[in-house]
Amino acid sequence: MRQVFALSPALLLCAFLALMPFSDANAATSAWATSDGGRMRLIVLPPSPDGTRQAGLQIEPNDGWFTYWREPGDSGIPPQLTASPDARLAPSHLSFPVPKRMDIGSVRDVGYDHAVVFPFTLKSSGEDWQSPLKLTAFIGMCRNICIPFQAELSVDLSGEETTDVNEAKLIDKAKSKLPATAAEDFHVTDFDMADDLSSLDVSLV
Repeated sequence: MRQVFALSPALLLCAFLALMPFSDANAATSAWATSDGGRMRLIVLPPSPDGTRQAGLQIEPNDGWFTYWREPGDSGIPPQLTASPDARLAPSHLSFPVPKRMDIGSVRDVGYDHAVVFPFTLKSSGEDWQSPLKLTAFIGMCRNICIPFQAELSVDLSGEETTDVNEAKLIDKAKSKLPATAAEDFHVTDFDMADDLSSLDVSLV
């Protein structure tokens, strides 16, 4: 006796998707580099119409650890990202979301004790992007002491790419947390720091 089973549209869709081959087309990311204090990787979005790429250095400190802002405070290592001298690309300076002040005893640090993305822009000097793209990241991961963390991060740009929504959101969210830039109606015109660093006078428009 033959039995007939009726499948719901939802089950049919799941079965169809399971039979489809997976595509490698997505935003490009490096593998995670790990240390005792956490991990970091590169996120690189597909090229914009002007040929540049939006990118980000993503850092995830472990519980109890933190990484530094561009001005690390009394001690520490400001994050750095560099390309090899022969690379056909130019990474811009890292941009930094607003950090927090952390006092550890008598030491004052400035940085991030949570996951953070430092946005930047990549520009190639040639028509084609060099693949794999390799950048060296150097940061400090700190708890009771600061441990230097350096890694060469490599991203394969040879495959077909589409914009990954989640990774694009990470960079967009990081950009939304950047301090406002100077403008005609808001900027510093002059400043004066006391010799003993006890005070800072700032003139603003």
